Amino acid sequence: MAVQQVLALQELPTEMDIDDDTQASVYDACTLEQIEAGGTYQFMHSTPPDIDLNLLQSIIQPNALPFFECHCQEIHDFWSWLVRKTSIPADVAINDPIITSAFTIIDDAILHSGEYFWRSRLAYVQLTRVLIAIKSIIARRGRQRRRVGQGNASILIDLYVKAQVEPFSPKVLRQKVQNRVRVAKRWADLISGSIFIATAYNDKAEMLM
Repeated sequence: MAVQQVLALQELPTEMDIDDDTQASVYDACTLEQIEAGGTYQFMHSTPPDIDLNLLQSIIQPNALPFFECHCQEIHDFWSWLVRKTSIPADVAINDPIITSAFTIIDDAILHSGEYFWRSRLAYVQLTRVLIAIKSIIARRGRQRRRVGQGNASILIDLYVKAQVEPFSPKVLRQKVQNRVRVAKRWADLISGSIFIATAYNDKAEMLM
């Protein structure tokens, strides 16, 4: 499974249209089911998957298992904290400050992970989950207060852009957000629900993003 996902990742287009409501990560359906079922933590598991790491040798750290065993509790604690701080209730309004707060916390983890490289990867995964949850909320609102031709994905990106605090123009901020969303989808697909895999990939995996 992991090998197939790595190959599929290389085949993804370099420019994915985030405003296309039909564009979806292979991760979306599973994640959405978990969110709607209230399964906040279940979809991410700590047990190393049953795969032959030799097949992934070029992008797996040679000390992946020892590293994970040494830092497992720290990694799990961070993931649990991140989910608690950024999960979006299904009944929240799209202008609720909780959405802006979630984006801010996730962006901070992505941009300032430092030596804790796995934090940004897990934050990308959580970004994907948050975006799916918000998009589901937008979809349930129907066609209220929309510009002509404005789809759910476009409204979603608008919300994410509004949460940005960087001193750039709206156009630049939108480009940054769209790129961050693309990278998040790719990490979510590559990690495939495994906290272990999030820590196992080396810098070469970053280049695939």
